[in-house]
Amino acid sequence: ADELTVAGRPFDNKSTADFAIQTCDGYIFYVHKLVLSLASPYFQDMFGIVPSPPISPMAPTSMQELDTLIAPEDSPTIDCLLRMMYPGHRPIIDQAPLAGGVWKAARKYQVQVAEDVALERLRALSPNHDLCVFAITCHMQEEDTAKLAVDTWLSANRAGSASGTPVGITYDALEDADFAYVPEMDQLTAGTYLRLLHYILQPRKRCNFGRKDEFVASLCDAEINIDILRAA
Repeated sequence: ADELTVAGRPFDNKSTADFAIQTCDGYIFYVHKLVLSLASPYFQDMFGIVPSPPISPMAPTSMQELDTLIAPEDSPTIDCLLRMMYPGHRPIIDQAPLAGGVWKAARKYQVQVAEDVALERLRALSPNHDLCVFAITCHMQEEDTAKLAVDTWLSANRAGSASGTPVGITYDALEDADFAYVPEMDQLTAGTYLRLLHYILQPRKRCNFGRKDEFVASLCDAEINIDILRAA
């Protein structure tokens, strides 16, 4: 097996830990069930109402095997999440993909304070990472933030209207606009992407990007879609 890298302080002390979290990129975090239980109903249910006491610092750690959670998240995500569960300085989240990863993990592990902070950071980062924020929040069905991100992109590429609703752009202009691919777009369905294109071409006050309906299914033919978009 590949050798694991021990995370940085304060998650590097196996002698006082009673649990471990292993990330997908080969890092291991030594943590404490009591702290995780207090911050997260998810972990409280996992460990039971009364977490087991930590391993005694006098016990030979080489003889102790900690229960380990194999997490699908990467080490930067878990590091930020844990630092918001432990006392001390809050982590700096200055990239939308990291904010999105922490937000998803916080929702999964039911860490409310981290979820609120990460979503706030996503909204703050939207002006510089609009399409990335859209993809992340739309995938997680946070429609208001997804629409805000698209409106931010539209405002940067076309002036808004007097009513406050951004003005759409033409299909030809869309090809020239800064509509670059971001990896987070891979998690969107074809229907969501189609609704995104329709919204960019014809913005409206309300739009549910994540909904499922027969209208989208009827527009699966690529040539029909292009004709509709070009006519917009």
